[in-house]
Amino acid sequence: MGPALFLAIVVVVIAGWALGRQGAGGAMPEPKGRGPGKPECRWSETGAQKGRFVEYICDACGVTAYSHTGKPPTICKRNLQGSS
Repeated sequence: MGPALFLAIVVVVIAGWALGRQGAGGAMPEPKGRGPGKPECRWSETGAQKGRFVEYICDACGVTAYSHTGKPPTICKRNLQGSS
């Protein structure tokens, strides 16, 4: 493999990595959870279960989430799309 081909591969890999870190709109993705003007999630256990998973509901945004650790979710699920 020649030096020019090696350099071209390195450039493509770096460009792909840099573009992959950006969101679809070209900006860095917004972190989940806290943010300016957004409520911090406050999880309450509902008592419902699905197998090993315990259901929680966020008192701030009303989103339902599940956890199998016995502790509430650590990331806001508000922006996740359902599978239905």
